[in-house]
Amino acid sequence: YYLEFYNNQVVELTGKIDDEPDITEKYIKIVLADLELNNQGILKPVKGKILINAKKYYQEFNYGETVFVRCKIEKPGIIKSTSADAFDFDYGRYLKGQGVNMVCYQPLALVHRDDFKNIRPNLKEKFYLELLKTKQKFKQVSGRCKNGGEI
Repeated sequence: YYLEFYNNQVVELTGKIDDEPDITEKYIKIVLADLELNNQGILKPVKGKILINAKKYYQEFNYGETVFVRCKIEKPGIIKSTSADAFDFDYGRYLKGQGVNMVCYQPLALVHRDDFKNIRPNLKEKFYLELLKTKQKFKQVSGRCKNGGEI
């Protein structure tokens, strides 16, 4: 099965966070891979990656974790330029270059699926996860230093 087959449909997916989440003050962007589609209670593997754009929740989401999402999925399209002298931006082509072929805006549900969590992540995943944790600590410490706080 290919994820594109479910374009413009509300689906339930379980997937693994494939890269460092992009977190802002109000929003989070997560790329999910290794997807499984819940089809009437039966999990079926689907090919593709999806970008989830969601309001920031109280939960933290990290690389390598497995999550459940329920949302309407769409093919990313063209973002029209508001300026006469600028070009339109082909968001779908941009994401396809990153291996992402579908998007989900404002999911109806986004939660951890600890029961599906990979208990023994491979060495590459462990290294990348530790690197991201170190990066997050560095951001926290540098933020305190900027605000005149102590380390």
